[in-house]
Amino acid sequence: MKFFCLNLIFFNIMLVCSCTVSATGEKSVTERNERLLEVAQKYIIENYPDSVAVLELEPLVSERDEYWEVTYDLPELTLGGAPVLHISKDEFKVIKSYHGQ
Repeated sequence: MKFFCLNLIFFNIMLVCSCTVSATGEKSVTERNERLLEVAQKYIIENYPDSVAVLELEPLVSERDEYWEVTYDLPELTLGGAPVLHISKDEFKVIKSYHGQ
């Protein structure tokens, strides 16, 4: 739990330090991805407490028409699966989630 709290603090520091806005006021891709991962992290902690360990793995973000799909890259030969979240592009809210196998 201590490691998880330190990881969360580090993530928040990285989020604050890397926020950039273009001359037109649009958010950078980096900031968008960080916001996606923040939403995913919060959702997994609240709804998939047994899967909190996946937050230490590499996230995989795929762009779809109206949402982004966020999941985590599990090591080879790992049993089980990871949460898969669909996050709306316009509101940054989880619109669907399930746990892969």
